[in-house]
Amino acid sequence: SNSNPVRLKTALDETENLLAEYQRANRQLQVEIIANAGGIDLLRSDVSPFAKRIALMQAKYPNLDYLACSQTISKLQKQGVIVNLLPHTGIAPSAAEQINKRLLQGWDYVRV
Repeated sequence: SNSNPVRLKTALDETENLLAEYQRANRQLQVEIIANAGGIDLLRSDVSPFAKRIALMQAKYPNLDYLACSQTISKLQKQGVIVNLLPHTGIAPSAAEQINKRLLQGWDYVRV
């Protein structure tokens, strides 16, 4: 939910470390990064400082998905902002709804 590049980098670093650790141990893991509010900048093709890294991570880890909050997209569009997402980015009805859905399915939630 934060567009601070240091926080965005930290989220990617922690995600990549976790995925690599599970891959080395030959263990199953599915990860979703859900971006809302200012954090949606991570997934916007026109402003993301990490577009290349995200593409590399998507290629390396097929068990990693990126989702943008549709409520955030709608708010930006109402402000006249054209929102173009990075390739292979999904859209969740809302970040909170997606998180609650996953928690009910037994997923863990880590806020970065």
